[in-house]
Amino acid sequence: MPITPIKQARNAPKTHRQTFTGARISGDGAIVERYLDAMRNRDFSPDSIRVYKNDLSLFVRWYEAQTKQPLDVRKLTPVDLQSYRGHLQTIEGKKPATINRRVQVLRSFSRWAYDDGVLAEDIGRNVSSIPTPKRFAPKGLERNEVNAFLRAAQLSARGQGRRNYAIVQTLLQTGLRAGEVAGLHVNDLKLRERSGWLTVRSGKGRKSREVPLNASVRAALSDYLTERKLPPESPLFVSERSGPLSVSGLEMLMKSLAHRAGIERDGINVHSWRHHFALGFLKDHPGDLVGLQRLLGHERLDTTSIYVQPSQDDLAAKMERSSSNVYHR
Repeated sequence: MPITPIKQARNAPKTHRQTFTGARISGDGAIVERYLDAMRNRDFSPDSIRVYKNDLSLFVRWYEAQTKQPLDVRKLTPVDLQSYRGHLQTIEGKKPATINRRVQVLRSFSRWAYDDGVLAEDIGRNVSSIPTPKRFAPKGLERNEVNAFLRAAQLSARGQGRRNYAIVQTLLQTGLRAGEVAGLHVNDLKLRERSGWLTVRSGKGRKSREVPLNASVRAALSDYLTERKLPPESPLFVSERSGPLSVSGLEMLMKSLAHRAGIERDGINVHSWRHHFALGFLKDHPGDLVGLQRLLGHERLDTTSIYVQPSQDDLAAKMERSSSNVYHR
């Protein structure tokens, strides 16, 4: 049965909002699990599967709270999905990016259910996303901050100087994601005197790609591997306990290096290096979005195009230089 959206003001106090968290799939759980199995067979990453399952769980929890009955996927209608989108927007006050991700998950589930014969029609086909604000270009690091990071990495205690320096150079020169750096193995590297490549096998969507290595990162990696003498099948970056360096371990390391480098401003994390790499690449090679897309492993070019947008700092600087900016006391 269709669900009528609950009416409530957008600025209602948070304590009055009906929010569903920590949900588990009930009702037609077997059908949902079949869908998740289909995603696994399409090589979706475990992290993506967890997101899909959680988003579907939250929808099921909301649906059953509204209808007072277990979910029957075969009875779902487009109005149900539209009502849930409205609930997320007006009742829970979710951000556009969160709403659109959940809508996309429901559209994907609907398309699979239609193809599988569970639904008589693709009920999510015409359920649109909501408009999102224009995004500014991400902010990279300043040159003095990069230099301070590199110095702090080289001066690391407990024999970790070469490892930490190699990690920072890898982030700086390749733009890899945190998970991609943590997933590297020694045999993913091809280091030569005048060239080198790095194979990313744990990219987003389980897609692999090759990233060229310049002289700076080749030298840093070569020095590190000469010191450590790791076997080819070993994780490239190992922890102090000789196990693989995890994503959380990498995040903690970069926070520690930032502190030792005297960099205290908010917003600097592992992903900042990816932004810094992308902005630097376009500065050196203006307009080469396709090349940057390949290096970053983006599936769509419009994802890469965020780096040609002006940043908030850029716009603020232009406003300060405007001809109408005449200061009066």
